[in-house]
Amino acid sequence: MITTPTATADILPIKGQGEEACPKGHFCLYDDVWFNLNQKGGSAIVATAMSISDLTVLSIGEYVSSFYNRTALTVYICKGFEYVGPCKEIKPNEGVDGGKHENREWNRTVRSVDIR
Repeated sequence: MITTPTATADILPIKGQGEEACPKGHFCLYDDVWFNLNQKGGSAIVATAMSISDLTVLSIGEYVSSFYNRTALTVYICKGFEYVGPCKEIKPNEGVDGGKHENREWNRTVRSVDIR
């Protein structure tokens, strides 16, 4: 479970489900697979407008299962801290669902997010 981080101008803790819950201009990290759709009423989402080199400082590194990019930039999710790979590219308006077979390696393994 994601521990709710303190809100800043660039990092927003929200609750919801589905890709549409991700605010425009943000990259969203979802607590559960299928973009929290299997959680009645939704679940925790962290929406960020900035790169994060160590997700554990927000208490979310071990708990993120889905990702959605609602920015105009390419985002890289990385298994290592400080954007060290392997990394996966997520283009604008695309997502990665850790519940899908082809994406399971990204379920609860991402440690940093690089927004370029």
